[in-house]
Amino acid sequence: MKKLTFLVMALVLGLTTIAQVPTTLPDDFEAYTAGQKLAQQNPDLWTTWSNAPGGAEDPLVSDAQASNGSNSVVITAGNDCVLPLGDLTEGKWNLKFKIYVPTGFIGYYNVLHAFDGAASEWGTQVYFGADGAGSVDGGAASAATFTYEYDTWIQVENVINLTFDQATVIIDGVELVTWQWSMGTFGEPGLNQLGAANFFAWDEEGTPTFYLDEVDLVDMSGGGIGAPPANLTGEVVDDFNIQLYWEAPGAAPLVWDQIDALGETYGKSAQDFEASYDIYDAEVAADFVLTEGTTLTKAAFRYFYNAANAGNTDPRAFNVSIFPDESGLPGETATYTTTTVEVTPDENGVFIADLTDPITLDAGTYWIGFNIILEYGTAEIQGYAGQRAATDNDTPAYWRNPGDGFGTGFTTWSPDVNSEGGDPEDICFALYGSTATADALAAMQNFVSVEKEHNFQPVLLDVTTTAKTKISGTNTLQPKSLIGYNVYRNGTLIAEEIEALSYLDEGLDPGMYLYAVTAVYTEGESDPAGPLPMEITAGVPVITVSPNVLSANVVYPNPTEKTLTIGNTGNGDLMFEIWATFNSDKKAAFTHKPHTFKSAPAGTADLVSAQGTTKPVYNGGNSREMLWDNAGSIGVSTSGLISGGYGGVGATDNLVNVADDFIVPMGEQWTIEFIHTEGFTTETAPVTPTGFGVIIYSDNFGVPGDILYEEIIPWTNYDSQDLVLGMPQTMDAGHYWLSVYAWFEDGADITDHRWNWYYGVNPIEHEAVLQDQPGFFGGMDWTKIGPTGLGIDGYSMFFVIEGTSVQTDNWLSFEPQGGLVIPEESTAVTVTFDPMGIMEPANTSYTGTIHIYHNDPSAPVKNIPVAMGVTSVGIGENEATYVLVYPNPSTGIMNIQSNETIRTVRVMNLAGQTVVSTDVNAARYTVNASDLQTGIYFVQIETESGINTQKITVK
Repeated sequence: MKKLTFLVMALVLGLTTIAQVPTTLPDDFEAYTAGQKLAQQNPDLWTTWSNAPGGAEDPLVSDAQASNGSNSVVITAGNDCVLPLGDLTEGKWNLKFKIYVPTGFIGYYNVLHAFDGAASEWGTQVYFGADGAGSVDGGAASAATFTYEYDTWIQVENVINLTFDQATVIIDGVELVTWQWSMGTFGEPGLNQLGAANFFAWDEEGTPTFYLDEVDLVDMSGGGIGAPPANLTGEVVDDFNIQLYWEAPGAAPLVWDQIDALGETYGKSAQDFEASYDIYDAEVAADFVLTEGTTLTKAAFRYFYNAANAGNTDPRAFNVSIFPDESGLPGETATYTTTTVEVTPDENGVFIADLTDPITLDAGTYWIGFNIILEYGTAEIQGYAGQRAATDNDTPAYWRNPGDGFGTGFTTWSPDVNSEGGDPEDICFALYGSTATADALAAMQNFVSVEKEHNFQPVLLDVTTTAKTKISGTNTLQPKSLIGYNVYRNGTLIAEEIEALSYLDEGLDPGMYLYAVTAVYTEGESDPAGPLPMEITAGVPVITVSPNVLSANVVYPNPTEKTLTIGNTGNGDLMFEIWATFNSDKKAAFTHKPHTFKSAPAGTADLVSAQGTTKPVYNGGNSREMLWDNAGSIGVSTSGLISGGYGGVGATDNLVNVADDFIVPMGEQWTIEFIHTEGFTTETAPVTPTGFGVIIYSDNFGVPGDILYEEIIPWTNYDSQDLVLGMPQTMDAGHYWLSVYAWFEDGADITDHRWNWYYGVNPIEHEAVLQDQPGFFGGMDWTKIGPTGLGIDGYSMFFVIEGTSVQTDNWLSFEPQGGLVIPEESTAVTVTFDPMGIMEPANTSYTGTIHIYHNDPSAPVKNIPVAMGVTSVGIGENEATYVLVYPNPSTGIMNIQSNETIRTVRVMNLAGQTVVSTDVNAARYTVNASDLQTGIYFVQIETESGINTQKITVK
């Protein structure tokens, strides 16, 4: 729980020294004096929240109750006791103790990632609440509930596996909840660390009194039986599967690993044919680093090759060479050359083979060159070294074809290993070996020699992934009676006693996973190899935009068009929306035109309250301009959705609130001064809210994003809220979300604390959404309120935004302005440069920025600098009137502009029926062509000089 206030106590000097108190756990409190303070008697083991042993936070040792022996510790009002646990970061631990809650009282404890008073980080908290009802916050609020008996000792266990970042709370032998430990009490990322336990007299739901006894921290890491598996590695296969590999216990450790292709499917020709075809011999090379002297004994290569025009899986051998590093390039002459034994590839085309002659190298950077041995005369066409979508060590792979049979001219090492798009890439390989002895290092040829040391002690390489065994004795690495292997994902057994040296974990959701593999012997289970972190990134889009700078020259007043190409090289759908800002401070008073809303159909939940037959109506009457009207167009219902904030549940995650979106159009800037909403309460004894909260969010593709503005405005009444912002907010063109909620400073639940916000049955832009942070209704992230979400017959919320608007430069438009791009595809966006959008045109250059908002997680927005050069500006009094309608054909927004004031716009179909008719009284206007059926239309524009008619096509 979040402690909002703390009592700071003076540090007590002159502590009483008590003999024989434990300096380490376990602690059963038998060595203490009953009636005296716990931490004051043993400050080496215990402290208080304010680090003030002997103060009011320090609980008393008591002989009133005991689980075993005579003493326990009693936690009563004001006590806040802490047991530091050493900030552990590895291993598996069980923090266990017994707790006794007398009838009519309550208890509480938490376990911390880190203890630092008010800055502490919570891992979990457990409530022994009123009437024998308990709950656990672990990874989420109220992640589990339980019942307990008063006046009895209850066994509590907190099993925290730091190796797998996992925790489990167990009460009287019943496992209540398991979650990712580092996600803390409410699912927020934090430390994977065990810092302290806190026994606190929590008093928000009753009177705290409970007893504590037999406290212990048990190391459950243990010592495995026999040697663990060696060289645990993995790769992502087909987007949503993880393939694990390991070797039998005692195998040579992995010393360099870049075998994963990282999604690349390209390969580079690298083979050694018989002599008559030597001109086609080719070789690849890549660098690697050894942190200390190493004897290489095995290599792995990802390869595919053709035989008789088909893939071949016959046993094959490879040539392997070691080249010196020459300023980031491979040397032309190999220092060591050997081959591998013949092996068959696995199902993913990976050959793992012993070197015919082990190679000993000192610490340093080297290059490995290799190719597959084939016979062209037997229709073995070509071999391809698997490429890797990365450049390890910031260095791409190199390639050479000494006989130039491919006609590239690359007879010496050249950086010619590229992706389909031409980006330099690395190649896939791995190396295995062991720490070199002094004898082997001394025998190295052509490299730096070393002096032999008689008592040379080999050590594990820094890059070795094999877990160290914890078994002592001379025979711990000797093979025992091996049965098979157990595979664990995030601490859960997913494969038991399998005999294979690989495992495919299929159908995974995007996210991070931790794997471990143990060897199972007849005598027991080994320590794990691992943990191995693996991440599924499928479903993640990657945006590309071309060009990265856009410019155009125009002759006033004629527009011109350019193209932006938005691509998606990821494996998830890319969503985008385009806006623009202009480097100009030119602004003019502007009468905001009503937004053209979408129309749509209609579709109840505990979140809904029915008011009756009353429907709210907003009549305005203020001097401010109405900027957004969600009152008259939403088809308002007589029901409402709960929208509230509850300070009593903590400083954060305390909102059950609804949000709905609004748009500031291109070419406008708003100053929001006033928000009107209407709602009601259905409580029989409603508590007066502290005020009403207003939050303005950015848009995150259909749900609220970051908070841009937040304010609690004084309470008026439950029914009608006229909310005047203390700091009027200036908003540039863009997509935003508004949330209004009743704020109850001390509210901890919805009983007597409920305000319902009216909703309507017509959708306006995005559908309104609701979140339940405290979990009052089961807990949820932003969820649509309509039939496909919460299941109610509503889409939009009742609100009005008022303030002032100004017209800004707006010489760019986009078709389409947003959309979706599937993986490995792209879409062309037409960018129209229109000098008529300049408020005070001149023969000069205008600049701005195109902002492409998208859902690529690497960055939320792509900014494209843009410039427009304008010539031939000089409008005389007798200049002919012109009217522009574009784009034509149109699929979305149709722009209508003139160098005179447009009085009216009328759109007619071929049958002469009027489908749009409106007063404009401005130099430009937009029609939402997506509301029109496809076909040909006539647009009639009336200006001061007369009527101009143009034909357009709507697709």
